[in-house]
Amino acid sequence: MKRSSSTHVVIADDHSIVREGLSAVINRETDLEVVAEARNWPEAVAKVLELRPEIAVLDLHMRGMEAADGIATIRKRYPASRIIAY
Repeated sequence: MKRSSSTHVVIADDHSIVREGLSAVINRETDLEVVAEARNWPEAVAKVLELRPEIAVLDLHMRGMEAADGIATIRKRYPASRIIAY
């Protein structure tokens, strides 16, 4: 059972199997909750800025924009977010 104080996570990867796998593993933890998934950089940036998760797990090789630009946008507009890029 998730606690109300769960750490929120956004996952972004252009491969659905990876998103689903990461989501399944993360959601097994009682103190973590995947609140959104994205399949490209524009979606990832929009979800992070909208939902303001504590953690964003981001694939560096997605379409829509350069990874550095996406990360810079998130850092500028929501500096409290922690980013895990792979």
